[in-house]
Formats: sequence, C-alpha cells, structure tokens
Amino acid sequence: MKEKGGLHILDALENLNTLVDAESLEEIEVTDDSLLIPHKGEKEGEGHDIYWVQAGPDTQTLIAIKDTFNSVHDYLQTFYSKMKKNGDTKRLVEGINTIMVLVGEATQNFERFGTLFKERISDFEEYKQLQNFYRNRVIKESFREFAKVPLPKKESVEKTVLPEQIEAEEELQELLSEEKVEEVGGVHILNDLDVIKRDHNYELFYLKNEAGHHFYTYELARTIKLACDFGEFAQEYFGDDPLLQIKNWEDKSLNLRADQLLKKCHHAIEKFYREAMKYKEMDVVASVHNALMALMMAANPRNLIRQFSLKGCHLYFNDFFLFLRETLNNREYQKFLIYSPPPGKPFFQDLLNLVQQLCYHLFTMGAFDEELTLALKQIIERTHPKKHHNLSKNIEEAHLALTDVLKKHPNGPVFKVVDIIREQEELIFDPMMQGNIPGKQWSILKGEKEIACIRTPCPIMQEVIDRAYVTAEFKTFLAETSAKEQILLINYQDRTSWKEHARSLAIEELALQAEFAANLTVVTLAKDTDFYNQMGHYQEVGEAELFMDHFQQHLNDEITGYYFPPKLKKELFSGFVQELLNQIHRTFFGHKERLSFLERLDFIQLAYHFIELKLIELVQPSLLFLSSKDGLDMIGTTNVGLIALLTVSKGKKWSEKESDRLNTLLFGPTLMNRERAIHPERFERLISMVELLENAGDYLKHFSELYNIDTLNSTVSLD
Repeated sequence: MKEKGGLHILDALENLNTLVDAESLEEIEVTDDSLLIPHKGEKEGEGHDIYWVQAGPDTQTLIAIKDTFNSVHDYLQTFYSKMKKNGDTKRLVEGINTIMVLVGEATQNFERFGTLFKERISDFEEYKQLQNFYRNRVIKESFREFAKVPLPKKESVEKTVLPEQIEAEEELQELLSEEKVEEVGGVHILNDLDVIKRDHNYELFYLKNEAGHHFYTYELARTIKLACDFGEFAQEYFGDDPLLQIKNWEDKSLNLRADQLLKKCHHAIEKFYREAMKYKEMDVVASVHNALMALMMAANPRNLIRQFSLKGCHLYFNDFFLFLRETLNNREYQKFLIYSPPPGKPFFQDLLNLVQQLCYHLFTMGAFDEELTLALKQIIERTHPKKHHNLSKNIEEAHLALTDVLKKHPNGPVFKVVDIIREQEELIFDPMMQGNIPGKQWSILKGEKEIACIRTPCPIMQEVIDRAYVTAEFKTFLAETSAKEQILLINYQDRTSWKEHARSLAIEELALQAEFAANLTVVTLAKDTDFYNQMGHYQEVGEAELFMDHFQQHLNDEITGYYFPPKLKKELFSGFVQELLNQIHRTFFGHKERLSFLERLDFIQLAYHFIELKLIELVQPSLLFLSSKDGLDMIGTTNVGLIALLTVSKGKKWSEKESDRLNTLLFGPTLMNRERAIHPERFERLISMVELLENAGDYLKHFSELYNIDTLNSTVSLD
C-alpha cells in the first residue's frame, strides 16, 4: 500500500524499526528509494544490488526521514477512517498507538546521535503534522474510553466484523510484527490496564519469573507508552492538575532530610575529613567522599528545583544513596567489617562509624513532610472545611475530598509504569533506591519509654520472583544499633503468596542470623490471605465459635501466612490468643452466636491491632518497624488503626494540627510514591473498625487481665 505515491507503509515502518535498533549512524545506509537499511543486501526476488549512501546530514537522509513520516501519516489517516466507521474505538486506539510509540522511539533514538540537520527531527513540519493528527484527532476522541477500560482481549471468532476491518487488522498485524513472548505461567499477569490502574502488583514490572520472563508482554510495553502522549495532553483535558507540585514536595522533603542527616553525623564527618586526603586513592574513601558531596548538594536549598536548579535536591539525594550503596558493596569496606580495620590506623574505624551512622539515621529520622501536610489540608478544606473531634468522621471526609480531587489527575500508577518501561535498562525491585524512603511517623509513649514507629518498605532487593536479598544499608543499620536497643519488625506480606514469599522469607531469616538475633525480632501478620479477606470457603462461615477456631489455627500455623519466633509463639499461644479472641467477641460483638461477613472483617482488624499491642509489650522495642511490600496503603491504615486502638477508648479529642498530621500518616506516603489515594478496600476496613471502636465506650478496661497496665495506659505522640 503506497501512500500518495510515496513510500509503501511496510517500508516506512521498516525505516522506523531501523532507527529504533541502530546504535550509531554508521549502521544505517540510505537508498535512492528513501529506504533506511542496516546493511548492504539485495531486494528479495530481484537480482540487482541496492545502491545507498551512509546516513548523515545530507539531502538524501533528510528526504528519507520526511518520506517516512508522510507515509505513516497518510496510512494512519486511512486506517483511522476505516476503523472509525465500525465504531471499534478500542481496536483503533491499540493499533494507532502502537505505531505512534514506534515513531516516538525512532525519533528519540535518532536525535540521540546528535544534531545533523539545521533543525531537530521533532521540529520537522512532517513530524508535527503526524503528531497533530495523533493528538488532536485520535487522542482527544478516544482518551475517555481507553482510560476506563482494560486493554482489548481477543474476540470470539463468531463476532461479525466488516471486511474492511478484517483487511485493516490483518495488514496492521503484518506491519507491526511484534516480538512474541513465550507463554509461561504468570508471565502475562499485568496484561490488563485495569490491573495496572488498581496498582496492586506494580512491583512485578521490576521482576522476572523463575524462567527469566517478564510479567508483561512486549506488546503491552509499547502500547502503554502512549501514556507519555496522554501526559502532554492531560493538562488541557483535565484542567489544573492538583498534583503538579508533588515533585516540589519531594524535593523539599529530601532537602530537609539531607540537611538533618548532615547535622546528625557532623562529628563523624569532621573526623573523616581530617585524614581523608591521605587515603584519597582508595576506592572506598572516594565512594564515601562522593556520598557526602552528594548529600551536601542535596542539603543546599539553592539546588531546589523551585530555585530553577537543573538537577534538584531529590536527584542529588539519589546520588548520595547510590554512592552509599557503592561504599557498602566495596571489597575494602567489607574486608574491614570481617577482619577489623588495620591496627594503628584509626581513620578506617572512623570511616566505618560514619557509614554506620548514615545508615542508622537514614532509617530513623522523621519524614519532613510539612509541605505535604499543608497541601493535604488545603485539598481537604476546599470541600470539607469543618474539623471534627471524631476520628472516623475526620478521616472519612479527608478521603472523600482527596478522592474527588484526584479525579482531575491522570492515572498516577499508569504513568509510574510508563517511567519503568522507559528506563530502557534491566531493573530490580528495590523500593528505597526507587525513592521510597523509610522514616519515623509517630511514637508510642509507654511510661518514660518512647517507641518510635517507623514506616518502611520491605528492605530488600529483588530481581526474580523467587529470590530476594536484604539490602546492605538495612544490615548496616542493624549493626549500628546497640545490643540493648530492641527492634520489632512486623511484616504484613503474605508469606504464602508466590508474589511475596521470597521477600517475607528473606526478612524473617535475617532475625535468625547470629549478628542480629540479639536485638531484632521479626513477626509476619499476613494480610490479603483468603482468611484475612474472608474469601473462598471462609465467606460462608458465620458461626462465631467456628470462625474463632479457624482464626486461632491460622495464627498458629506458618503455612497459613503467619510467622512468630518460637519464644513469642510460646507466650502467645499458651492461652493469650484464645482469651483475646473471646474477649473481642464479648466486648465488641456482644457474644453473638453468628457474625456477619463485615463483622468478621472488623473482628480480624481488631485482633491484629491487639496482637500488635501484645507484641510491643513482650518485645519492649525502642524501634517499631511496620513493613509491607512498599510500606504504603497497608502501613498507612495500620498506623491509624493502632493509634485509634490506643486513643479512642480514652475519649481522645483531636486538635486541628493532630487531625492534619493523621491525614498525612494515612494518605501521604501513597500519594507521594504512587500519586493516588489509598486502596478503597484498605480504607473501608479501617473506617469500619474505627467506627466500631467509637461506639464501644471504654473498651480497654475489659482487656486489663490480658495486658500490663502501662501497656493499656500508653499514649501517642504525632510529633
């Protein structure tokens, strides 16, 4: 099919593929028929050679590129008209967007070779006309439908299709020749836009399965890149985007964090630089120096992006993290850890101390999210200006306001996936390296003891689904904690799930290693199991006694998703768990013989928080880590749920400042990291449980025989 006497569309797409695949201009030749070929060859079925010149800043190359754009433009106009007649917008969008992604990749790769012509390719009139057709016709007419439905699936053969549609689709399939991905169990779990939009399994975009395959197809990777174009169009379509300042908030937060980190470690930094020049040729010293320089750049307010810095504090902080990890993986550094630094050279011990302090404070400092708190306050007060002393009412109105505002924001998770796919390099799931930084969120005050509650993603690196490794910075943090400083880490991942088993096992086994066993306790309280969600055959088990028997059996069995170290298991299951479940049944459910589905969900939520409270009493930690895959939705709701358990019974009245802070704890991390509200199923379970607590009076007094009095009298600090 020739377009207006120019290039055949097959040749035009072959030109684009050549531009995408080329590493340099030396690999591309231009024929006198405007074909771009990667090497000398012969046309199939013909006996004569093709004559070419090497691609470069010449008229022949310029004509070939312009002819390519014209041919694609003419073809897409024809294809658009054919498919539009049948009203099949979904098929139309998939086909055209796939071609346009190829156009974008080719243009981007060619411009990477440098400026060859008087103007950039993206400034060519032919390119602009093609893009205008795409954005002003295709995108505007089909964006709504594409955004609300999953990617099209294969139709049944019985469906009636017009001959023109069959011809157009067959031609398009021939043209695109997409890479085929071997069908392996679980490989294509992400091949549904609804799955991506719900954002439950985004980590799988970073991972491969046991056979080394991605969990998405090459076709999806190309198609979803159309969101890049949606991003350019979204501001016009949606009006003012409420989250345009997210990068500014992150930049300022990391600027403050870097400044505080320097202050916390300033004595160790001074000691390091007293002698660093003597050993500047050593790689480990250079890595530490680079990390500190990056940290200082991140701490400098002149490098904020709002000051029109070319790089920004957030990128300098990322550099700091990269150099810190480079230090931790350095062979010289690891040799110092194993064999101790050389005697008579205290500098190297000072270096070790500095690195360990950096890692310690990296995990235990506050979140520095004042700007986020203010922004959330302003968003909420637009529609719900009135503050309530009632906790459930406050967070419910905040959720409604935030959800309403986010309707004006393009789907955040989709664009996050676009960012992953556009990296063009092998990635691993490494939440901290990818900007999900842990930090202290609030504190439990138990007598004179303060327990810092720290939100953290699972501190692992993971490349394939069945193997995960604890990060060096978390191990270094643990090494810096004193033997008297107890750490309790509660992991909420489902150790029975193929998606989360490896991460759960890695963090559980860490607490069994000799160097960490004395002060690290890891417990797994699985969420998202069938029992936790009362799905499958549990959905119909309404008899209260049978439900509680199931609950106790699950808690006591590792194969159902729970893990308690032997010492804690003995304490919990020598009668405590059974009596706890009975007391919850009496206090909150009036000892009813049958419990509804929603009542059982509330029961499980309450039991989890009461178990958390008991774990704190038994372990007596100074640091409480609440961790899930990413430490977002699950930990936000866990934080607020545990706060509610400790405060509602005492008739706590929330000040405006405290209400704002609670909203940040609940919604802030997810908003900053995934640009969305927390998952509705998490929020609904939280709000239902909090309302149950608010209607139960002074419920904690009924649990006085199960807990020490100072545990039940614990208060919270949101500072």
